[in-house]
Amino acid sequence: MSRLIDLTGRTFGRLFVFARADNVNGRAYWKCRCNCGNSTVVAASSLRRGNTKSCGCISREKENLIGRRFERLTVISESERRGRTLMWHCRCDCAKEVAVSGNDLRSGNTKSCGCLRVEMNTTHGVYDTRLYWIWHGMHRRCNDPKRRIYHRYGGRGIRVCAEWNDANKFYLWAIANGYQDGLQIDRIDNDGDYCPENCRWVTKKENANNTSQSVFIEYEGQRRTIAEWARITGVPHSTIKGRLIAGKPPEEIFKR
Repeated sequence: MSRLIDLTGRTFGRLFVFARADNVNGRAYWKCRCNCGNSTVVAASSLRRGNTKSCGCISREKENLIGRRFERLTVISESERRGRTLMWHCRCDCAKEVAVSGNDLRSGNTKSCGCLRVEMNTTHGVYDTRLYWIWHGMHRRCNDPKRRIYHRYGGRGIRVCAEWNDANKFYLWAIANGYQDGLQIDRIDNDGDYCPENCRWVTKKENANNTSQSVFIEYEGQRRTIAEWARITGVPHSTIKGRLIAGKPPEEIFKR
């Protein structure tokens, strides 16, 4: 019978052996702590032969995470290693960038640049309120390329101002500028950023009239959307749109 070699205190690849484990089918096993922080149990023969060098994090690190999204974080590129741990350069929904390990991204230990923790502890109780989700939605539209409507916001250069990276400051602005449940945030200049100078609170109907897809018609000194003219004149929306496409002048477009 061969003598058991004590591996306690030895290092194999990323694994540090800290205790003996139970034998399995007559084979000696050892408890190991990986550089990434995880613990695992490995056969003595696998350690000595170099067959097992980590808890599995080496193979996971080889997985390309670029472009993937984890909660609020989108992976942009590889970052510098911290010790033996590969870090990933990520952009948060709030626009701040941070380096995070693949392990923390996959496990959900890190969900943001840190802004989520701040918001959840805010003295104003912003987190999980309607205003919070409006704030969150602004950042998603402007910073997340995977959003279906990103091309209408961040994709054409619309940004959220630096001041509103802080949910508390957005909350205070909203309360001081007429926010009420049921209202929506609206950019006065549809090509401008989300910022205090360019935003207001409007009804859903008013917001729909100020989009990049709205078609405006000038008639009798007034400039309104097709939807607005349809309500004012009583001419059906489809009729106005059809006459406009046909090149009719305003006086014929609105003829009943």
